[in-house]
Amino acid sequence: MFWIRPRFKHHFRVDVVAEEKVVFLLSDQQHFVLKGKTYAALAPLLNGKNSLDEIVAALEGEVAVSSVWHALAELEKKGYITEESDFLNPDQTSFWSALGVDPALAGPKLAEAKVEVIVLGGLSPLPFINLLESMGLTVAAPAEGNLRVVLTDDYLNKELAEINREAQTKDIPWLIVKSTGLEAMAGPVFVPGKTACWECLSARMKGNLKVKQAVDKMEGRQTVIPAVRGFLPAGEQAALSLAALELAKWIVKNETSALVSNLMTLDLSKPEIQFHAVQRLPQCPSCGNSEITEARPLVMESRVKTFVTDGGHRILKPLETYLQYAHLIDPLTGLVSQVIRMRPEESQVHLYFAGENRALYHGRYNLKKLKASLRSSSAGKGMTDAQAKASALCEALERISGVFRGDEPERKKISYRQLGDEAVHLAACQNFSQRQYEQREEINRQEISFYHVPEPFDEEAVLDWTPVWSLTQKRFRYLPTEYCYYNYPEARFALGDSNGNASGNTLEEAVLQGFFELVERDCVALWWYNRLPRPAVDLESFSEPYYGELREEYRRMGRKMWAIDLTSDLGIPTFAAISCRADGTESQVMFGFGTHLDPKIALSRAVTEMNQSLSILDVVNRGQAPLEDTTTLKWLKEATLANQPYLASDPTVPAKQLADYHQPFHQDILEDIEYCRGIIEELGMEMLVLDQTRPDIGMPVVKVIVPGLRHFWARFAPGRLYEVPVKLGWLERENTEDELNPIPMFW
Repeated sequence: MFWIRPRFKHHFRVDVVAEEKVVFLLSDQQHFVLKGKTYAALAPLLNGKNSLDEIVAALEGEVAVSSVWHALAELEKKGYITEESDFLNPDQTSFWSALGVDPALAGPKLAEAKVEVIVLGGLSPLPFINLLESMGLTVAAPAEGNLRVVLTDDYLNKELAEINREAQTKDIPWLIVKSTGLEAMAGPVFVPGKTACWECLSARMKGNLKVKQAVDKMEGRQTVIPAVRGFLPAGEQAALSLAALELAKWIVKNETSALVSNLMTLDLSKPEIQFHAVQRLPQCPSCGNSEITEARPLVMESRVKTFVTDGGHRILKPLETYLQYAHLIDPLTGLVSQVIRMRPEESQVHLYFAGENRALYHGRYNLKKLKASLRSSSAGKGMTDAQAKASALCEALERISGVFRGDEPERKKISYRQLGDEAVHLAACQNFSQRQYEQREEINRQEISFYHVPEPFDEEAVLDWTPVWSLTQKRFRYLPTEYCYYNYPEARFALGDSNGNASGNTLEEAVLQGFFELVERDCVALWWYNRLPRPAVDLESFSEPYYGELREEYRRMGRKMWAIDLTSDLGIPTFAAISCRADGTESQVMFGFGTHLDPKIALSRAVTEMNQSLSILDVVNRGQAPLEDTTTLKWLKEATLANQPYLASDPTVPAKQLADYHQPFHQDILEDIEYCRGIIEELGMEMLVLDQTRPDIGMPVVKVIVPGLRHFWARFAPGRLYEVPVKLGWLERENTEDELNPIPMFW
């Protein structure tokens, strides 16, 4: 206890009720009561004017010295008293005291700060400068400050890049303040070497301001035009005042300030203040290390399963997965803008949407593409709410991880012929027929959903080639980068898609699920394009109560549901779950697919994916269908079981029972992968894996590639599509390309 002139903290109003021997300490947010003769006698003397000796002397004969010392020790322990300070005026002193900051420390810190104010966008700095000076801050001349504030009307103003570079070079903390529009912003404080920088923030914000970015591109606009430029003086003053206050709090409180790693927004329409976390990106070109994205051999480990009942075999429960990555959800600075449930809580149809599906952004924007991408979200499915919610978030992160950024592992700029046997021929992965290439202009003019034919592959063309790890050959091989990622800017011969892309709690989970998606699409292609009747699946034999509950809910919606077996020569259980109207028309047919070594999981994935289609039906039946999606609308209007009989089960063969399926799955995910790899290699194919995991996201994401397996989109080159149905006895002879289903898969 080393007090010179102790006093109650400045923000307390001290009321002494002498008769009751009670002292009340009152403030805006807290109230405390001190009881007893000692406190009642001591309180009037704790005014910052008396030394300890003077206090003891004043109470001599009334309160024992030991009691005085004990009371002072208790008040100090509870944080009720402090030292008198002359650094700030009384109002400022009380304010900092209420925040839990010693005014004797706050004053010098404020005095040491030299704030340089920079203005972009034609705004006046004077209102903000006046606010800073009113709080005891010094406003420095240009290039003389130790802290910078940039006033702007757009957080993505290109001039901020140079300000960021200069701050990094000179090691000067800085922040941005936007006081215009309905949503004012401030922060975070960028501290070079310690926090995120502006490049980190802008990378995230650009992903969430897609509409503005797209419109600027369509207009060919190079200059910065903020989305909303107007403001009222009262709104601007409120925003600037809040920003100045938070800046002062950062100067004084530093690491505990709200502006540390947070962007603050003030929504003037409500009003409402929110804080949005800003993450430092490990691979940021300005403040990070771009070398961490170099390609490395894929090393997998043993992963013992702990959750095997819904969606897949995992090492974590769905809720645990969701919570691990929920910090990436934010409409302004997150990777995923939102995760929302799309059906009533009591519904057995557990369906979530998460942000936008960034896999649909294809190069140059036009209005149609912009509308389509805005309407499409990453979706999550499951037999439980938790699984569907986690699934939606994971799919969104998977899609984002697969978007080309330019900082991917080192690529080779070379031709296919120059690469030699390191290269994987694009034709083996895409499987377009010669006729499709010949008719590509006509096909592409029709703008059919998910049916676009790129240019024929040129083996002499010099392209970017991305390293992918061959699990079969244990070495790197190479594929055109435009095939490996979404939105590659110079795509000619391929458009990246999500086939084989998967996320997981571990790399091994992602690889296994990505492979299952390849098998699923391959099985669907064999069935769909050859229009093969397939056996029914006896849902009751799976002893899953969820299916009965779901059937009843479908019945109430006026629909019926069933499942058929699509398992192929790969021997991995694969199903289609199908539903249609039960009013006699048997129309509005929708479906979902699922594949897994565990037939129970395979069927549940098919059924829950079928549930996802209900969101499309909801929109269509409300008359809100996007007119540009003519493929889906045409299907829902015209397709029935009568004119598409392969959708119904084959009545000539018995329904498949759970007991009919071999269940070769293991307790270890790595063993499952090795089992699947063995199947592929026995058929003369190769398993390739591209690790798309992003350092700033952390969730393992891969793209699994097996050249020769078929996508379920319309791709008609010779191979499995024609051969396997004959090999398995489903057809007596191979269909010709003319005989294939003319309806492209649009899922």
